[in-house]
Order: sequence, then C-alpha cells, then structure tokens
Amino acid sequence: MGYKKEPYTNISWEENNKWYGWKYNDKLNRYYFDDIGNDSIISLWEYLWAREEKDLNNKMFENQVDFE
Repeated sequence: MGYKKEPYTNISWEENNKWYGWKYNDKLNRYYFDDIGNDSIISLWEYLWAREEKDLNNKMFENQVDFE
C-alpha cells in the first residue's frame, strides 16, 4: 500500500486584515480565486462556494434541450 500524497484542493490566508484564497473543483476541473480579499474567512468561503455552485448549476443544464 503505502502513503498516497493528495494534492491540495484549497488554501486560504490572511494579509493586512483581509482574507484571500483559492479552491479547486475536480468535477469541473476549475480553480476559483479571490485576489480582492474579504473581511472574514467565512465571507471568503461563502464567496468561493457561491461561484462554484453557480458553475455547477450551469453545467447541469448545458446539454438541456427545450421542447416546444
């Protein structure tokens, strides 16, 4: 067996009272970045999760066919 090193999927940090970070979604093969900064860590993650959810919802309907 042995040890399997998993890649990082997200990271966040604080600089000068602002929170920054990025997140990777392996289903969408996409990174989400915030380089503007947020006042709190929860604000940062709410922002990143909302962007990811929007893309997931859009992907669900990209092959949708509308019948009249």
